[in-house]
Amino acid sequence: GGDPLLYLSYQTATTSLTFNAINILDAPERVAAAEIEAYEAGIKARLFDGLMDLNAAVFNYEITNPQVQTISLLAGGAVRFENAESQRIRGVEFDTLIQILPELTDGSLILTMGATYLDAKYTSFKDGSGFNEATGLYQDGLDFTGNQIVRSPKYSASASLLKTFTTAYGPVEVGVDYYYNDGFAYLAQGTPNASEPAYDTWGASVSYLFERWDLRVSAFGRNLLNEDYNVSRFVTDFGTLDIVAPRANYGVKASIEF
Repeated sequence: GGDPLLYLSYQTATTSLTFNAINILDAPERVAAAEIEAYEAGIKARLFDGLMDLNAAVFNYEITNPQVQTISLLAGGAVRFENAESQRIRGVEFDTLIQILPELTDGSLILTMGATYLDAKYTSFKDGSGFNEATGLYQDGLDFTGNQIVRSPKYSASASLLKTFTTAYGPVEVGVDYYYNDGFAYLAQGTPNASEPAYDTWGASVSYLFERWDLRVSAFGRNLLNEDYNVSRFVTDFGTLDIVAPRANYGVKASIEF
C-alpha cells in the first residue's frame, strides 16, 4: 500500500473588517477583523494492499474577534455584524474509501465513509445580540460564552455504497447514500427556535454509460424517507422564516463528454 504520509501544519489568517452601514438609529459601526490561528495534524494512507484509502486529521482553531451576524428590524432591518471576543474549534475528522470483497466483485463494490466531531464553542462572548425568549424582540448585552458556534454540529457523518455492473451495452452503476447531522444552532444564543434538531437523509441513484457516445443517463432519489428539516432559518423580532428542505424528490439527468 506504500508508506503513509504524516503531516503537521500551522496557519494564520485574517478576515477583512467590515461596517454596519445600514442602521436607522445609529451611525455606521466598525466590526473588527477576525484573526485565526490553526493547528492540524493528520495522516494520508493506502492500506491493505491498496484496498483502503484513509485520510484522518485532528485540528484546533483559535479565532480572535470572530464576526457574528444577526437580523433585526429594530437594529437596522438588515444583516448586522458584531464581534465576539474569541471562539475555539477542536475536532477530529476522517474519510475512507474501501473496496469490498474485490475477489468476488472484481473491485466494483466501493464503500466510502466520512465523519467529523467538533467541539466548537464561543470561549468569550459577553456582549452579544439576540432575541428575548419571552417577547421575541431584539435584545443586546447577552452573554453567550460557552455556547455552540453557529452551524457547527457536534457530530456529522456520511456513507455511500456503489456497485458497478458490466453489461454488453455498457457499465451500470447503482448506489445508495446516507447523511447524518447531530443538529446545530443558527444563532449564538442557541435557543430552540434558533436551532436545527438532529436529522438524517437517505438517497439512491442508478446510472448507465453509453460508451460509444460518452453519454451517461442517471436517475436519482433524494431524501427518500421524507425527513423534515430546514436548509436555513432566519430568526427575527417577529418569529422565524424557515427554508424547508425538499421532501422525497426524484429526477433524471443526462450528460455527454466531448
